[in-house]
Amino acid sequence: MNDQIRKEMKKKRLALSKDEVKERSLLISEKIKELNCYKEAKIIGVYYPINNEIELYLDKTLCYPKIDGENMDFYIPDEFVKGPFNLLEPLGKKIDKKDIDIIFVPMLACSGLNRLGYKRGYYDRYLKDYKGLKIGVCYSFQEVEEIKTHQYDVSLDMIIKG
Repeated sequence: MNDQIRKEMKKKRLALSKDEVKERSLLISEKIKELNCYKEAKIIGVYYPINNEIELYLDKTLCYPKIDGENMDFYIPDEFVKGPFNLLEPLGKKIDKKDIDIIFVPMLACSGLNRLGYKRGYYDRYLKDYKGLKIGVCYSFQEVEEIKTHQYDVSLDMIIKG
């Protein structure tokens, strides 16, 4: 079931035009900026968008994930380089998990506060003992009735759709 949802959502996302992605990304970014938790936050974890993922336009200190083997950590970038899976990763200062106020999490689909990722588990492993806010961002069409969850899946505190 989840593999079929992943496939459908990737296809739908890739069908979006660059203008649609930018318009919806700006809309979601504006919704985020209205949140009190955002206004109070100092360091925010975001992701480098790929394949028409939502791009967040935020005016805070941003840190980005970097994969190291089976683990992931966040860094404030000086620059970006190609990493595993052909993704851009940050080179810069590593940030301690406890110092990140909010982490915005990408997804392929959501149901309630559960997210469907890319099936590699990096975010679930990182977020399992994270004490800050975990906020998912997605397009409204990425919300589905049900996704199959597993014991190691970490649910989110909030999802913002646009």
